[in-house]
Order: sequence, then C-alpha cells, then structure tokens
Amino acid sequence: MGFSSASNDSPRSSMSRLSDESPLSPDSFLGHYPWPSTSTVAHKRYESRHILSDADKKKQIEAFYRDLIWSDPSIAKDALRTQQGPRAPKTCEWIMGVQEVKNWLKPETENQHVLWLSGNHGRGKSTMAVYLAEKLTNDFATDPANTCAYFFCGSKDVLRNSAQGVLRGLLSQIFQNHPHLLSDRIRRRHAYRGARVFEKAQALWNLLVEVAFRSDRHIFCVIDGLDECDADSRTILLELIEETFHGEKPVKNLSLVITSRPSSKIYEYLGEFTHRDLDSFSQSKNDVEVFINQRVRHIASKRGWSGTSTTQVKRVFQAKSEYNYHWVRYASESICKLRSAEDAIKFLKGLPNGSEYPTNSTSLNQKRENVEHLGFGNTDEDREKHHARLKSPVVSAILTGRVEMLAFLLKKGESITPYTIRAAAKWGCVGMLQTIMTLRQDEISRDQDLSCAAAECATAEMMNLIFRHREFRWSDAAMTGATRNEKYGLDILRLLLKLHGNDIELDEWMMGNIASACHPKTMDYLLTEHGRRIQITTAVAERAIENRHGPAMLRVLLKHRAHEGFIDEELMILALANTHSRPDFMAIFLEMPRSQVLFTKEVVLAAIALPEKDSDDWAPEVLEMLLKNRADDVDIDEEIAIEVLWELGYPGLQVIFEHKSDSVRVTQSLLDAAAGVCSAKEFPRLVERAEDDFKITQNMLINTTLNVRHGDRLLPVMQRYLKGTLSIGQDAVEAFLKAGQNGFKSLLVLLLRDRGCRANLTRGALRSWIRDEQVYRGSLAFLFVALHSGWCKLSDEVTGSRCERLEALIKHYAELDDVRQTFAEAMERSKKEMRGR
Repeated sequence: MGFSSASNDSPRSSMSRLSDESPLSPDSFLGHYPWPSTSTVAHKRYESRHILSDADKKKQIEAFYRDLIWSDPSIAKDALRTQQGPRAPKTCEWIMGVQEVKNWLKPETENQHVLWLSGNHGRGKSTMAVYLAEKLTNDFATDPANTCAYFFCGSKDVLRNSAQGVLRGLLSQIFQNHPHLLSDRIRRRHAYRGARVFEKAQALWNLLVEVAFRSDRHIFCVIDGLDECDADSRTILLELIEETFHGEKPVKNLSLVITSRPSSKIYEYLGEFTHRDLDSFSQSKNDVEVFINQRVRHIASKRGWSGTSTTQVKRVFQAKSEYNYHWVRYASESICKLRSAEDAIKFLKGLPNGSEYPTNSTSLNQKRENVEHLGFGNTDEDREKHHARLKSPVVSAILTGRVEMLAFLLKKGESITPYTIRAAAKWGCVGMLQTIMTLRQDEISRDQDLSCAAAECATAEMMNLIFRHREFRWSDAAMTGATRNEKYGLDILRLLLKLHGNDIELDEWMMGNIASACHPKTMDYLLTEHGRRIQITTAVAERAIENRHGPAMLRVLLKHRAHEGFIDEELMILALANTHSRPDFMAIFLEMPRSQVLFTKEVVLAAIALPEKDSDDWAPEVLEMLLKNRADDVDIDEEIAIEVLWELGYPGLQVIFEHKSDSVRVTQSLLDAAAGVCSAKEFPRLVERAEDDFKITQNMLINTTLNVRHGDRLLPVMQRYLKGTLSIGQDAVEAFLKAGQNGFKSLLVLLLRDRGCRANLTRGALRSWIRDEQVYRGSLAFLFVALHSGWCKLSDEVTGSRCERLEALIKHYAELDDVRQTFAEAMERSKKEMRGR
C-alpha cells in the first residue's frame, strides 16, 4: 500500500516488475508495492503489445490451475466425514448462535476477523469444521456479498500439512467458485514466472490478501487442524495471520476460523484474537451425549437389548468417554461384535478413559478432563422462545398461557420432551408445570431425561408423585436434576434420598457432577447426612472449584474433609486461574495450616497471571496477600520477578521489594522486561537497585515498542545510561517500524538524539519492509532519510559490495518524493500530538 492515493493503484514499471537487479525485485507473487517507479506510460505500452486471444487466455488459465492445485479440499472433507460417520441430528448447529461466531460473520474490529476454536484430541473440532464449511458454503451459494473456502489439514499427507498446501487449497476454491477474481494481472504474473510464483508461502498469502482486497465478496475461510501442519509451516502461517490482521491497515474482506488443539505456540500468535475452547460450551458436551445416545440405541436395536441394559451401557459410555468422540467411535464399533449387554459393559470398563485414549501426536499424560453427566442444562433452544413456538403444539400452548389447551393436548397424547418441562417452568403461567407432572407422571417416571428435567424445575411436592411411582427407577438422573434446582433442589434431594437412597451410588462420578452444579448448602447437607458414603477426591474438588460458587464450595469441602488431603498443586493452580474469585481462593489457602498447603513456583505464577491485562488497572492484591502472610514459604526467582513485572507492572515489583527485598536481584533480563511496562519515572528506580552495570540490549529496545503508554518517553531516560555507540539490530528496527506512530516517535528519539547510532540491516530486510503493509510508512520513510542523511549509519559488519548495494537501495528510496512527503506528514502528526499533551 503506497503513501498517497496516486501511488496506491499505480502499476509497477516494466523494469521493476521484470528485473531482479531493480531496487525492488519481484520475490512476492504480487507486483503491488509501496513506492512504485514512475514509468506507468511504459507499463501501459508493454501491456498493449501483449494482448492475448481468448484461446491463449484459456490456455493460460488452465496452466494457472495446473500449477496451483495440489489437492482438492472437498475430497478431504468428504473423506473425513466418511471416516467419522454421519453427524448426529441437531448437533453442531448451535455454533451459529454463539456470539463469537456472530461477530466473526459480521466483524467490526480486526480481532473479530480471526476466530480460533481449540479443543483437545477427540473433542469434535473436525466435525464442527465440516459443519461450518458445509453450512457457510450452502448459505453463501446465493449470497452475492460473501463466499466460503475451507481446508482440512492432515499430518500424514504431505500435500495437506504445509503452509503452501493450505493456501493453495483455499485459493483454488476461491478462483474455481468465482472465476472473475482471477484477474488478468494475476494470470499474467503466472504466465511470466510460471510455477515459481506458488513456491513460497509468503507469495501465496500475499495473493490471498490481494484477492480479498479486490474482491466484491467477503471471503470466509475455515482451516481445520492447524496443529497438524509441520512446525515450520505452522509458524509461517501464524506469523502471516498475526502480521496481516494486527497490522496498521488490516485486510477488511478476509476472515478466518481456525480449529486446532490447544498449544502455547499457537496461543502466542492467536491469543489476542477471539478464542474459545470447545469444552467451554455446554452445548459441545451435549453433542457428545446425543452422539452416545445415537450409537448405543443403534447397537441395542440390533442386539435386542432391554431398556435397562441399554441404559446401563449408556451410563458406562458417559462415565468413561470423558466427552471424547474418538473414544465413543472406537468403543461403539468394538461392542457391536458382542452379543450381551453384560459383555459390552465388561469390555467398556476395561478400556482406558477418554482422556487417556492414545493418539498419534499427543502424549498419553494429558490432563484428565472430568466427566459431566447428561447435558440436561439449558441449550440455545431454551433461550430462544420464538423458536420454541415452532417445536410443538404443547410448547405453543405453554408460551401463550392456555392451560386448558395444554391439558387437552396432554390427554390427547401429544409428546413431551425435557424442553417442554423447562418451558412450562420458565415461561408458563401458574399451574402449567403441575398439569404436566400430574397428567404425564407415568411417562416422566419411566423416562430418564424427563425425570432429570422434572427434578430440575419442579417442587418437592410435585416430585413426590414421581418418586413414589411404581415405575420410577431413574434416581441418578433425578439426583443430577435436583442439584441444578436452586429453589427446591435441597428439599427434592432429601425426599429422593429418603425414598431411593439405596439406589443411588455416591461415587466419584456422581459427586463430581453434583459438585459442579449444586449450591454449597446442598453439598453441606450431603456431607453432613450421608458423609459416610462419600469420598472427596481431587477430581471432585476440581469440579467444586469450577462451580460458580467455587470458593464457598471449597470451604464446605474443607469444613468436612480437610484431613483427606485433596488440596494439591494442580488444584491450587486451577482455583487461582479463576481471576474473578482468585482473592477468595487465596484467602482460603492462606487460612489452611502450612502442613496442608504448599505454595510452589507454579502456584505463584498462577496467582499473578492475568489473561486480559488492563494497563490502567494493575492489580497486585493477591500477590500482596500471599507475601504478607507466607513470605517465608515462597521463593521468588528471576522468572517469577519478570512475570510479575509483565503481568502486574511496577506495582507488583514493589510488593516483592517490600516483602522479599533480599531475594530479588535486578538483573539485565529484568531490566529488559521493565522496558516493556515501566514509565520514565519507574525505570530509574529499578536501575538504582541493579547490582551490576547493564546494557541497552536489543530485547530492551524491542520491549519499548510494546510499551504503548511510556515507550517513546522512556527511551531518552534509557539513553542516559548508554556507554559508547548504540547499535540497533534488524529485529529491533522492525519492531519500531511496526509500532505505528509510537514507533515513529521512538525512532526520532534514537536517531536524532544519538547521532552516532548504527543500524545492522540487510538489503533483503529493507525490501521486505517496503512491501509489508504492517510497517508504518512514516517510520520507514524516516529510516531511509536518516540513513541517507547520515543521522544513522550502517553497522561496520556491512562491507564491500554488500554495503554498496544497500546504500544504492537507500539512496533510491530516500530521494523519492513520496518518501519525503510521508516523512514530513509523520513529523507534523507527531508535533500535533506533542502540542496536544
């Protein structure tokens, strides 16, 4: 993108477009660079001499596709769907109602253009990606404003595990579905350079961005299994995505949804974009339950199992699968060969749990995901009343408040579902739920899902009809529903345990489900009245912590079972990860005896981690609580000190200095990190504490570009400590160039206040920055002017012909009118900002 409107759309000259000896050689697919040569007339004459016939143009297009296409994404999608089997009815459809997806479909900010859906092995990522690809493709088939492309990565397929493969697949779909987007300009570029234009991922990405920029449609891309690409390709794609969508002028017509397993490397790049883990959606877990029901019922019908046997098998699936689709597929295929339900149950119990299910690319020691019982909670459908009107006449009668019509329909035999019961409780008028419970008590007593929904919504008096019914046998389901009934749940539990207590096994599985949803009073009652039957394990305690009343639940568990020693490092980290309740959890841990709790390094890091740091509101209270009460139990090393600085800022370090001053050394690494967060007043205070002389390192310079509030004002302070000549490395220069107006002001400080500074650059780096849209043009223009004018000199490492070629490139661009004008505009903007302070 150029510096003026005139240069934005100007084609490059024939010299710069065809010659590798020109100041800017065509390494990229695109011939559209910031500072074009001025010979546009010659370019037009060149084009007019090369007008092709329709037949020749057709041959060029065929050659273009022949060189571009590696694999057919639709074949990979169909193969994946065949391998996984048909999607269970109604599953995955809820994703279109999720707010993050709605924002992605109509993005308003650059962060909303990229949606990352993560999930562990077997969590249904590919199933969700197949659904999104097919749903968007069908929806956009007649939509003139949008289009969809997709790609499914495969670790074992060399054509599907590289950055080139991904981008080739997306581009081939876009061009084949919308041939008009394959412009003559792109086709001519391929005709000149041949298949070489598709060799580099950078060139393919530039082409995708260019197509989106010039497209009359918004391009939505679905990329499944990014983690299955090889490490180099994964890094390349992540860097390209970050640079494109977090640049000064991000592309507007391109959006990506990416699925992958959770990875710190991927989070490093995509963490600032919209991110949701599939496990965080209750509907995702409900999809697995639906999938289990479908598989078990199919097997039961083939083998002729009784209803009781079918339910027992289903319960084992629910307990062992841990919401792992792959486990459910493998287990269901295996038990198809077994005749009796008893053999199936025995076989299933002998399998490893879902989280331990072996994979080709992940360790068997993944963190165990706790089991949750049937997904009887509210779904998107529960929250959409207008959708419910279309569901059944019974629901329509409930929503319109017609009690007599409801009774008539129930007597007539209209079917009811768990949703019917919830709708009557939530939106129905007085007496509707009582009517359903009275007229359909036989059906509710026999059906597991209905029993659970009834216990979730009804009163103890209504449930008395169900619990005393001769056919009632769903104690576990009713127990689960009662724990979610905040108003009457405790009374229902008392009644249920009184009448059917012997049928309920309060094992780890059941207690985990109860702990995740119940009120603290319910847990207190169970441990008081039925404590002998209950064992509180670490797994149960983790589910209690995940409860929305987490701190209160933990206090109840400790009140009754502190001696069982379920508080370990992993549980403490899980509790402190809840930033909303972190002070409450920390207060509980500090109240515990020293013999029962250990504040390890990982626990301290969890106590200071802030997933969404607000630089205007540093919050070191939890760290202060810890050090004020247990300073002797906590070891503060350099890593913790640096993390405190990044997460809590200088106020966090002050807390450490106050309580652990003797154990903290101000090292070079700590000062490097301080450049990214400290103000011009705070940095010298840290320097005073430094034991050794420090240097202005490249990491320190790079970190100042991350210091949005203080970076440009901190640099003059840092230069006071400069000894000798400052050398600016290539990575540091690039960081300043990509920091926008703040980076420009920082370069002014460096290059004008210290006339003796040197820059270690390469010709290739300058050329890449010229066509990098994330580079702030004012900063790049100033760099050329400064190098050409002698305000900044090249490093002594640049010598000989290499130096001559680099100086020629600098001279060429420094003397362009566009560059001088851009530098002047950036200077004027900077002066206005300074006057406005």
